[in-house]
Amino acid sequence: MSSTEKKADPPSPEELRADLEELRAEVGETVEELAHRVDVPARVKAKREEVTTRAQEKAVEVTTQAQDKVKEVAALAQQKVTGATAAAQQKVTSAVAVVDDKAPIVGRTVRQQPKAVAGGVGGALVVLLLLLLRRARRRDV
Repeated sequence: MSSTEKKADPPSPEELRADLEELRAEVGETVEELAHRVDVPARVKAKREEVTTRAQEKAVEVTTQAQDKVKEVAALAQQKVTGATAAAQQKVTSAVAVVDDKAPIVGRTVRQQPKAVAGGVGGALVVLLLLLLRRARRRDV
């Protein structure tokens, strides 16, 4: 050693204690981290809780979307029912008007030609009977 070089002063007991405390803290953190890595059941539990929470959030989201869709479809169905009801009422009103117009003519025809009307009704009943018999045979086959 040359005369210009100085020897470093040894650390004081307080500095050694501070260094020791710092080292202990670092070792404690390292041990905690290693313990966490080795503690598989705790990691599995944490992961399960995370996945469960995400699944519950997704379930709430999907349920809300489904409820919104149901409301939307119900409103559309209500509109269609209202439209169909109005159309049916219009057709019934029209049919009633036709019947009201034709009833006097039919009544007069029945009074004037009862045999012809009875024959027409009888013929219609025979055709209906034949159709029913045909359908019954097809079901048996």
